[in-house]
Amino acid sequence: MSSFTAQRKFCLIIQTFENSSQNLLSYKKLSITIKFLLIPEAEAALKPQFTKFIHALDNLDWTTAESYFHQDAVLVFKDKEATYGSKAIIENMSKFAEVSGKTVTTLSEMKYEGTGDYLIVNGSMVSETEKIGNMKAKFFQVWKKEGDRHLILHDHFEITP
Repeated sequence: MSSFTAQRKFCLIIQTFENSSQNLLSYKKLSITIKFLLIPEAEAALKPQFTKFIHALDNLDWTTAESYFHQDAVLVFKDKEATYGSKAIIENMSKFAEVSGKTVTTLSEMKYEGTGDYLIVNGSMVSETEKIGNMKAKFFQVWKKEGDRHLILHDHFEITP
């Protein structure tokens, strides 16, 4: 178990009928293990990777940016389209960058959470672009543990006024 994973055991009491003709009740204890990540631990695990990912996007470093996506990643651009696969996602991002140019992204309202092998980050961003001005958005991402790091499995993006 990783150092940032906490474990809790809960006992549930399940009522079962042992003999329906006599309506006898017995209680069986069921032990369930639930893994969860505390918010500071999720942030400590994900923030360094997330920051490097944003830096790669701002600098149009597509090779590095692609290395942060799971091969089966999905990018959802709310009310517009969804793209499947890391290579297709990077192709779409690079096409958009031809129109927008390099960006400088400022993040706010960041929240990190996690459970098991999954970390979640959501927040707001403003990207100052070279060619099309400021772009504001809200986003959330689900990162899945793969080996010794996490990769983006789901990226959901919504342009805001």
